[in-house]
Amino acid sequence: MKTKKVLLGLALTAVILGVCSCKNNTEVVLPEVTKVIGIENGATDVDPTQVSVIDVRFSKAMDRNYSTFWRFDDTADEIYYAGWVNDYTYRFEVFLTYDTSYSFSFCEEGPDVNKEELYLRDTEGNYLKRYSIQFSTIKSPTTHPHNYVLKLSEDLKEEYAVKLQDNSEYNPNTQQAVVNLKYYLNHDKVKKGDTVEIPYKIKSNYDLHNIKVNLVDTSSAANYWKLLTSTTTHDVILADELKASTPDQDYYKEGTLKFTIDDDMIIRFGLQIYADYGENFDNKDLVNIIYVPIPANTAQ
Repeated sequence: MKTKKVLLGLALTAVILGVCSCKNNTEVVLPEVTKVIGIENGATDVDPTQVSVIDVRFSKAMDRNYSTFWRFDDTADEIYYAGWVNDYTYRFEVFLTYDTSYSFSFCEEGPDVNKEELYLRDTEGNYLKRYSIQFSTIKSPTTHPHNYVLKLSEDLKEEYAVKLQDNSEYNPNTQQAVVNLKYYLNHDKVKKGDTVEIPYKIKSNYDLHNIKVNLVDTSSAANYWKLLTSTTTHDVILADELKASTPDQDYYKEGTLKFTIDDDMIIRFGLQIYADYGENFDNKDLVNIIYVPIPANTAQ
């Protein structure tokens, strides 16, 4: 009888120790990136014309209320969508450029980073460890100097309005807007010696005068403002005078803007449209420029 009690006691002790041991050895399973689809992480030979989507797959269901990532190069214009496709897949939709290095990171560490608000996590609240995606694209097959013809108005299906913004903080009595043109370079970068032509047809709801344009790079790598056009072809006149269109009558101006590139583009490429109304400018309305579609067979 005594032997049975001892054996029973040992058995209960083993069960208790087993239960305790299981609880103590239970580890939190953190989410991980299992696959990057669209490019090979670390690749140096990515063809930008062949990549429009990059998918990042995770090992666990993720909390889709959190979707922040960090970008370590100046490619804001090249990601036109970033977010969750489903609980396991995060997607970048991109328009990549030749001869460019890219680096995206999830859950980046830093003194000013609020993990609770920004870190990706699974549905159980476990943070993803820092994960970086890095790759670079091949050089462009385009030979330079090259003449680029950017047919904005040909590609338009409907009228496209650009509203200028007040720029008096930097230049008194001026307005400006910058229109992103990278798409029209077909993944290229303009370089010194290139020429750029932009056929256009415009109208406005305001009387226009002294409207000028330039080609600029507004990336942080260019200190947010780099004039790409040469001194002989900058401040090109888009509209010296143009009457405001009315419900009964449209007034158009059309032609072809021509630029010579004087400095290599780094990563961004835009058309600066600006108005300088002089010291006696009283009308503070923000003007608009409406680009009108041009049928392909009539583009200048």
